[in-house]
Amino acid sequence: MKIKAVCPRDCYGGCSLILEVEEGRIIKVYGDKENRATEGLICRKGLEYIDRNYGRNRIKRH
Repeated sequence: MKIKAVCPRDCYGGCSLILEVEEGRIIKVYGDKENRATEGLICRKGLEYIDRNYGRNRIKRH
């Protein structure tokens, strides 16, 4: 399933994202080409969302 989303970071770009989701888990993140400001490009932070959310080094408790 593909879901349209917006990057939650407070950057100047306001990147539109497309998330590919399978079984409730994000498997791919890419930029939305319909966003005229970014034309489908996303920054490094956006590209690393999957590892940030599911990686073994993520913070799991505080």
